This record gives sequence, structure tokens and C-alpha cells, in this order.
Amino acid sequence: MQAVATFKDAAGVFVSSDTGFLDYEPLLPGQTSAFKVLARYNPAMAKASIEFKFLGAGAIPHTAR
Repeated sequence: MQAVATFKDAAGVFVSSDTGFLDYEPLLPGQTSAFKVLARYNPAMAKASIEFKFLGAGAIPHTAR
């Protein structure tokens, strides 16, 4: 399972995205996992969002905590 971080500038325009892997797999219902996404710094980055997906598949619904 991957974590996908998307970075945008202050106007909401896409700057870049990067991926990382969850520490725990498989991830059971209700379970949480740490993860790291390492991205090259870009001074235009002002906002970030995160989503999760299986390799080669679409986004997985999640709750931000």
C-alpha cells in the first residue's frame, strides 16, 4: 500500500507529488500505520495533501486524524 503526497503552490496549482510505503502490511480494518513520503524541496510548495492506494489501483477511502 502506498501513501501519495501531492504538493501545490499558494494558488492551488500542482507542483509535484511523491510516494512512500506504509510501515504495516497488510493493514487490517480500523488499524493505523506510520508512513514516510520523502519529497525534494521546492520553494513553491505551500500546501500538501495525502491519499492512499494499492499499487496499480485507485485511491482508498481514509480518515485524516
